[in-house]
Amino acid sequence: MASWRVIALLSMLLACSAFAQRGPGLKVGVYDPASSTNPPDVAQLSRSAFHDVPSGTVKLHGDAKEPHWLRIDVDVPPLADDDTRWVLWFDRAHVDRLAVRSLDAISMANAPVDFFAPDKKHDAHVAGYGFTLPRALNGPTTLYVEAAGQGHFSLSPRIRTKSDVEQYDRHAVLVFTAIYTGLLLLLLNGLGMYVALRDRLYLQYLFYLGALLVFLLADTGHLYALPWIGRWGHWHTLGVYAFANVFAAATVVLARGFAGLPRSASGLDRVLTLFPAIPFALVLVCLINRPEIAASIQAMTTAVCLGAILLAALATTMAWRHKRHLAFPMLLMWLLLFASGCIHALGTYGVVASNDWTEYGYPVVAALTALMLGFALSDRIIEFRLQRDRARLAKDQVDASLRLERERRKFVESLNELRTASVGDQEWLAFRRLLEALRQIVPQHSSAVALNSFHGADLLLCEPNEARDDYQALIEMRNGALKGISRSQLPMQLRIDPPVSAEGIEQDLAQFAVLPLPLTAPAWGVLLIERRGWQTFEREELALANEFAQKAAQAVEAAANDRALRRSAEFDALTGAFNRRTVNARLEACFKNSLARNTPLTVLLVDLDHLNELNDKHGYAAGDACLRVLAETLSKHCEKVGEYGRFGGDEFVVMLPDMSPEQARKWAEAMRLDATSRDLTFPSGKLRLSLSIGVASRRPEDGTAQDLVEHANKAVFEAKRMGRDRVQVATAYSAVRANGTR
Repeated sequence: MASWRVIALLSMLLACSAFAQRGPGLKVGVYDPASSTNPPDVAQLSRSAFHDVPSGTVKLHGDAKEPHWLRIDVDVPPLADDDTRWVLWFDRAHVDRLAVRSLDAISMANAPVDFFAPDKKHDAHVAGYGFTLPRALNGPTTLYVEAAGQGHFSLSPRIRTKSDVEQYDRHAVLVFTAIYTGLLLLLLNGLGMYVALRDRLYLQYLFYLGALLVFLLADTGHLYALPWIGRWGHWHTLGVYAFANVFAAATVVLARGFAGLPRSASGLDRVLTLFPAIPFALVLVCLINRPEIAASIQAMTTAVCLGAILLAALATTMAWRHKRHLAFPMLLMWLLLFASGCIHALGTYGVVASNDWTEYGYPVVAALTALMLGFALSDRIIEFRLQRDRARLAKDQVDASLRLERERRKFVESLNELRTASVGDQEWLAFRRLLEALRQIVPQHSSAVALNSFHGADLLLCEPNEARDDYQALIEMRNGALKGISRSQLPMQLRIDPPVSAEGIEQDLAQFAVLPLPLTAPAWGVLLIERRGWQTFEREELALANEFAQKAAQAVEAAANDRALRRSAEFDALTGAFNRRTVNARLEACFKNSLARNTPLTVLLVDLDHLNELNDKHGYAAGDACLRVLAETLSKHCEKVGEYGRFGGDEFVVMLPDMSPEQARKWAEAMRLDATSRDLTFPSGKLRLSLSIGVASRRPEDGTAQDLVEHANKAVFEAKRMGRDRVQVATAYSAVRANGTR
């Protein structure tokens, strides 16, 4: 699309340039009086008083107080068409006044024109100034042109037909419309990019486009035809130079941002940083509005603008050397802009004959340069998208990592519940938590844990539970393969072709991840995760699932080991009852609770009679068996009413909270009868247990739990003294003290 626009602009320029080749020839002379001269005085001057201009392009150094006079001798040919007229044409120049006089009997109907104060009632043109000649003006004719302005400017008068002028003006309208419309669209696009990207380079691009647009409007005079903005014409030519300097500063600022110079080019970067101060200083000088310095400011502005373009080309060369996207085409555009700027300046000074290339080549090239800059900056969008994608990917990774860590922490915390879970529930709880966690972090259709001979039991857990029958069938069908994978401890993926349903409908293809669980032989187990279709599992997903599975299996083993360690620390290895350390702790807790609640607490001391003789006669195995039978009996009777533990070699302590001495005595008697009614058979013969039981309840004068144990112990001694195999309640404490036994 951009290439067609370029072709259209060049075609219009070619059509405009053909306009300069048509029309009758002119003989131009210029007269520069020392003071203001009225038109009749100039008419009385001889032809020799005017300096001939062979090229037809008049170079003028303007001063608004001293106008220049041009004498134009032309042989006006007759017009065959009654509808057409001859027009004296001038390309646009920065003039404060331009007027045409015939100074004979035929008057001119055209009003004077002012570049900086266009008159809408005048027969104005976009491309220049046209003065329509009277129809009666034929043959050899002398015209006088009054021209006044500031600084250097040039005029190239031509005689053209009105139809040629109108056609030329239409082409100029199309050229400038394309230029201004293109710049406005680029401005809107740049503004959108800046709002979207918040990239400072696009802000610099907007500054460049705005400065270029305003400068071109001022340089062509179209700015002064706009309402309100036209008041800038008060500064005349110096206002145009001010806009040109702003454009020069914007060019250097944008070129520096576009190049992104490395540290190795710090010198050039410093120059580019400081250079904009020069044009901005010239802007301040222009705003003083001193006409006598216009020529000097014009020369300095021309040098600054061309220097700014050269610096931009140099910075772009550095960017090209560092492989910047579209840097080379941008370098060519800067060089082309520099060349067109030089031609435009030479045309302004009258060094080069004024033509459409000198007048309109620079605006066209400047607009194309702005367009190429837009293309060159497009990689910022790509770079931004890449950065945004990288940032989004990084954010997704961080979010996924945080979500994973959250699930991992939640999973580990849930595994801590195994320490308080009852025996037999630990395996179920751990692997149920595993399936719930994997459901959140690994995309799946379903999952299951299959355990065989693990802690003496088989277990199958599924998520969701509705998939249990399918997994049961899968395990039965692939039991050998699953067992082999478990033994190998290598995760694998299996594709299973689904069977055809009873209705003849083929089900979806199933892809399974099989992850072995680290179990001790002969136990084995696997974690199964199912996906439908051809979607396989990524290595990271398998590693993650395997990590969670390992944690679950390790947590179960750790809970089992912890349970065994806790039993060895709290329980007696022979009988399974509390050991003495635990008994003391539990007894102390029961005593404090009884004191706090002011409730009864009864302690029994159960002694197995004649244990030493039994060991000597029947062996230590028989003695151990008797102790286990006694512990089993105590466990059965204490299940809902109290706690018990082994206190010594042949002694057990029973704690019965909320039980009176009489209730405790009956309970002890029932337990004793149950224990002693059992016949125990050993290779050395049969025997029955004999138990001496002492019962002691908490009294107000008891200060510690050990006092209760001491009273129960004395009651045991009393039972033994009275013949053993009986229950003896401790006597009143006062009586005990009276007998001197305490």
